[in-house]
Amino acid sequence: MADIHFMLQGKGGVGKSFISAMFSQWKTAQGEIPLCVDTDPVNHSLAGFKKLNVVALDILTDQKINPRQFDLLVEQISKTTTDIIVDNGASSFVPLCNYMLSNEVPDIIKRLNHRVIVHTVISGGFAMLDTINGFNALISQFPPHTPFIIWLNPYFGVIEDQERSFTDFKVYKTHSEKITGMVQLPRMDKDTFGVDIEQMVKARETFEEAQLSKTYTLMTKERLKIFERKLFSAIEVGIADLN
Repeated sequence: MADIHFMLQGKGGVGKSFISAMFSQWKTAQGEIPLCVDTDPVNHSLAGFKKLNVVALDILTDQKINPRQFDLLVEQISKTTTDIIVDNGASSFVPLCNYMLSNEVPDIIKRLNHRVIVHTVISGGFAMLDTINGFNALISQFPPHTPFIIWLNPYFGVIEDQERSFTDFKVYKTHSEKITGMVQLPRMDKDTFGVDIEQMVKARETFEEAQLSKTYTLMTKERLKIFERKLFSAIEVGIADLN
């Protein structure tokens, strides 16, 4: 059995590709090398990480998203012996979700003895309400047997409302039985850790590549080590109930 991880969130710019890349590196560190599929027709951000095992799926026909191209993704899933991480861009979010639900893809994948796991991002700051609404719409539409993993991204601000944390929100309490895991991304200083991580991600480099690079200072490498350790620990804790 393989796990098919779909990173889904309709709001752009909240860290979907970043999380997909980090999750892939964490799985690799655990001794697994997942296949990553980039379905973003505009940016192909995940495919830019050359050290990751990424395939860019061309879903455009005459500059329009062709939902039938997703058949190729399901075909790949049907033959897989390893876990797959599917990174999806905001521009293809609606077509992919419509395809998955109208074609009953989660049930098909279940019959193939694989498991669909939906990952979604809840962001702080300007995107908090949009990402919460996106999560609510997703989890309400997918079959009850579909596990959901929430990634809390505090980079743009704390995920709180009148000092209530996310687990106190109505949306969490409503769907808590379907939420299998929750990963709290480390909140780090933007002027130090933030700049370092941005540099690494902009170069589409893995943690391992950054440590071998001559373009990073000693302290940048040390901060990246700290972030990697804290992030991987958060992932391990956050998805502990998945297995």
